[in-house]
Amino acid sequence: MWPFRAFRFILHILLGLLIVLLLFPLLNETGRINVERWYSRKLLNLFRITPVLKGTWQETPALLVLNHVSWLDIFAVNSQSPSIFIAKSEIATWPLAGKLVAGAGTIFIERGRRHAVHKVIKDAEARIRAGRQVAVCPEGTTTDGTGVAPFHSNMLQAAVNAGVPLIPVALRYTDETGALSTDPAFVGEQTMAQNVMLLWKSPRRYTVTLVPCEPIYHPEWTRHHYAEACRDAILQRLDELAG
Repeated sequence: MWPFRAFRFILHILLGLLIVLLLFPLLNETGRINVERWYSRKLLNLFRITPVLKGTWQETPALLVLNHVSWLDIFAVNSQSPSIFIAKSEIATWPLAGKLVAGAGTIFIERGRRHAVHKVIKDAEARIRAGRQVAVCPEGTTTDGTGVAPFHSNMLQAAVNAGVPLIPVALRYTDETGALSTDPAFVGEQTMAQNVMLLWKSPRRYTVTLVPCEPIYHPEWTRHHYAEACRDAILQRLDELAG
């Protein structure tokens, strides 16, 4: 059965590339957002993952701050409200998927290069000022979903500069029993191909629950204050989901 899933996935990625190259130039921003939402939901469905939104997604220029579990987080968020993601530059080198993510407007950051960080902050600030939501995973790496790593505050400076709220968003992956699942987690030495294969071969169905927290805005705060407050808010929502 999994070879059929693999075939459908490859076709979907190729479809995405055609959309980015041929359709996006013909669409306005609203049209592109609607297509991204549809595409993301279809991709999650290929992995038998159902996105569930708990709460209200506020459609306002802001910086979304997420806990980071999987490469699928991008599509989970975009299934609700397509956003501009800040991601590590290595993703751009992934076969097919890298070109797809780049074509969707992702802002890539080169790790370890100080001037690159400043450029990314400026790029993110510009997108926010243009009316978009930008999303960042300030843990800087993925976890298996059982905890939340410390937040790095650098990218949060974009919201401080733009004078907009930060919206923490908690993500939690569960199986059909409602128990937390680490299957979708993209962690350790695992390659993307290995993670994809694990999900293709799994007989389970999954749910990714997204919980947007209340926007946080305090003009006098620094990015360090925001990092701590956002992490606390996400931890609280994850605890509530765990019951």
